[in-house]
Amino acid sequence: TGVPAVRLQVVAFFLYAGLEATTGQWCFTILTEHYGYTRPVAGVLTGAYWGALAGGRVLFGFLVDRFGARPLVRISGALCLLGTALFTGFLPGTEVVGTLLVGFALAPYFPVMMTDTPARVGSEIAPYAVGFQVAAATVGIAAFPALAGAVAGEYGPGAIAPGLLVLALAFTAVYSSVDRLPKDEGSPSLGVSASAA
Repeated sequence: TGVPAVRLQVVAFFLYAGLEATTGQWCFTILTEHYGYTRPVAGVLTGAYWGALAGGRVLFGFLVDRFGARPLVRISGALCLLGTALFTGFLPGTEVVGTLLVGFALAPYFPVMMTDTPARVGSEIAPYAVGFQVAAATVGIAAFPALAGAVAGEYGPGAIAPGLLVLALAFTAVYSSVDRLPKDEGSPSLGVSASAA
């Protein structure tokens, strides 16, 4: 797979980190200024988003050895799209469920993508690929929340929620391409590494 796989992985990390960070950094503002929740309630929901992300990683660690990483991550992809769609608030109250669902659905991606790297790109270039992936994630964490701020300044915080859905669609599409890459079956077990993440 080589370099094309590295490029796909880098884009996936960029989009993933942007989605996770933007949701976490802007959900309080969206909930208060767009949906009208009180600050205490929005604060609890924002904390619950991060809690769902952390709790999802713990739960995934228990489930991955039993069910395998690939089926669980595919389910997470569907839940992520559903969560970001619900966060747009197309039905009253769905933004609450959406907030929690996005956090939970994003939980397995980072450890699985990182653990999968040697199998996707080859063990020889994996150390370099990991460096690029971390750098891409760092850029995503900075770039997407800033872009969301520009969107909010122009159109209001409510415009960020549909943007998160678009970002989730883009990430899911890229990760699906990564998931179709051939794997080196001699690489370390996903289950063991992901459980330790």
